[in-house]
Amino acid sequence: MSQSKGRQLRRRKGTDLLRKRSPGLQGTYEGTCIVCLRPTDTACALKGDAEFIIAGLYKAGLPMKEAADTVSFVTGNPSGMVPRGELEFMARVCQKCANKAGLQVAVVYEGAAVPCYYEHDMVGLA
Repeated sequence: MSQSKGRQLRRRKGTDLLRKRSPGLQGTYEGTCIVCLRPTDTACALKGDAEFIIAGLYKAGLPMKEAADTVSFVTGNPSGMVPRGELEFMARVCQKCANKAGLQVAVVYEGAAVPCYYEHDMVGLA
């Protein structure tokens, strides 16, 4: 293997996931799996306090910091800060990532019911 090819491989391994996946047709990552960023039409929901939502996203496959930052961003809080009280959070998760995490998902369309995981029903989620 040439030296420049080895450098390219090392450089590629250090890039983040967003650089590996191209944005969708909208120019955004809308409609993609929250874990692998592949387009998907399936999702599940989480209902509980912010820490439960973070644990659920971690269980789905997001790194802990990214899961916490996602909840902070979605709720309009600064990074590292989360709101009090119960939250409802729906995340698009592809079937492949859901299977790895042991989660159930359903196809999302207007009026569809998706599987919802409730904090009071879950013990040892993460």
